Amino acid sequence: MFARISLYGFFCLLTATAAGQGVLRCDDGRIFWVITGDNRGFAIPLEGDVSETNDDLINVEDKALHYYILDAKNYYTADGKNKDADILERFIKGEMDGLEFEGLEPVKELRSRQDGESFLLWRHNWTSGNQVDRQVHATIILNDALVWLTCPKFIDMELAGVEAFIIKCIENIKEIENAEGLCE
Repeated sequence: MFARISLYGFFCLLTATAAGQGVLRCDDGRIFWVITGDNRGFAIPLEGDVSETNDDLINVEDKALHYYILDAKNYYTADGKNKDADILERFIKGEMDGLEFEGLEPVKELRSRQDGESFLLWRHNWTSGNQVDRQVHATIILNDALVWLTCPKFIDMELAGVEAFIIKCIENIKEIENAEGLCE
């Protein structure tokens, strides 16, 4: 059994590396989290103590960062209201409709990155009964890819610190063809 698990783990590591996904540590100390989805790749520069947990979740200091990459075209409508803000609103509405907990109405704020791209910072209470009391999200559309970052806010954390972390991640994420050149 152990040989199977080890061989499977090795295969997954090899596959993730070949696809260019995972943590990339540069010789000069810079760190990137290279993520993939919907046939696209993105790089998020990170700072501090970074450790991978699995392909779509990473720990940075005391925070956990999770991602999804979806096709933004799935949220287009025939009425022509397909600006980024419209698409992000439809996406969030769909996500919130899927949650069946009371009191999870999101607090939303449309913001702009320095490059002018709009992103939506949003959060909602979390009633899972564990140490998480809120989920904080940042969602952006980059070339028809809807990139959704999420970070739990544990009860002993300050909301402002979690929001600052996820905002920094969404402000610095960039689409890449592959990880080559990130460390140059």
